[in-house]
Formats: sequence, structure tokens, C-alpha cells
Amino acid sequence: EDGTALSLVSHLYLGESFYGLKSYEEAIYHFNYYSMFSNVIENVEKAQFMKSKCTFKLTLDYKNDQTKTFLAISSIQEFLDNFPYSIYKEEAYEMIQKLRERIARKHFENGRLYLKMKKFDSAMYYCDIIISDYYDTKYSDESKISYIFTYILMKDYNKAKEYFNLNKDTFKSSDSLIEAKKVLNEYKNGLGISGYYRRYK
Repeated sequence: EDGTALSLVSHLYLGESFYGLKSYEEAIYHFNYYSMFSNVIENVEKAQFMKSKCTFKLTLDYKNDQTKTFLAISSIQEFLDNFPYSIYKEEAYEMIQKLRERIARKHFENGRLYLKMKKFDSAMYYCDIIISDYYDTKYSDESKISYIFTYILMKDYNKAKEYFNLNKDTFKSSDSLIEAKKVLNEYKNGLGISGYYRRYK
């Protein structure tokens, strides 16, 4: 029995070693194996958290496909569901937030691309996704500003102003609110050079 326990805990140590070597796939295998068969709850908690950290490390920059990002969020959330009072919970929440910011940026950059192409409905579609699903990221405010700017590009200043008035109390940042007001004021009578720079930057 002691030999079996020693063999089992070796998977935890191997997982940590592979993590240190940045061999995250191999580390996940050992953390999973340990979690599956161990009844030492504090070590299972650690193994599942380290597995979550591995999935986080395997995610890619926002410019790439975000499948691994969604998988990492799912893995970290599963850890939090299993260990809601974990000593690792703050770090786990921080990882989720970083991943949500990354996905939101992916949507935001997609929206900007459509804006440059004058495909305004598609640009607004991505803004809507961010505002609805990623409301806790900085790109939520950015999307509201983009919404206002899009209406101005569509030569519908009244709609831009109406959107601002409906949403001015929902901005997370006071700086973003000031920026939204600035967009309304600066481009009231047309874009000008600064407006075209804003569109194509």
C-alpha cells in the first residue's frame, strides 16, 4: 500500500516537473492521473489547480484561434466549482479574467476590421457580443464608444447621441465616459482628419 501511495504521489511531482519545463501537455496528464486516484484532498486540490494553470499556459494570443482559451476557462471554472473556498481561488479568478479580456479583444478587433470595411452591421454585431457577454472587461466600454462612432460614420448623429444617452450610466470607467462625450462633440459636424485617423488606426 505504501508503495502504491508513493507511486501515485510521484505523478504529482512529475506534473510539477513537467510544468517547470513548460511541457504543459505532459504535466496535465500526470495531474489528471493523480487527481483521479488519490484520496488526499489537499493534494487533489493542488493537482487540479496546476492542471488549470497548464491549460492557461497553453492558450494563444488574441490574434490566433481561441479554442484553447475557451477550454482553459472551462477547466479553471471546473476547479472553482470543485473547490470554491480554495487557497488558489484568487489566482484562478485572475486567470479567468485575463482570458475573458483576451476573447473580448478578439471580438473587438474583428469589429474594428468590419468598421474599416464599412460593414457597419457586422461591426455592431461584435460590439453587442462584448457588451452582452464580456461586460466585465475593458472592451465593454470600448465597444460602446465604437457603437457611437459607428453611428457617426453612418451619418446618423442623432442615433449616436441617443445611444450615448441610453448607455452613459453603464460605463465602467469615467475616462471612457469622457472619451464617449469627446467622440460625440468632435465629430458632430463630420469626421475630419482626426476622425479618419481614428477609423483606420
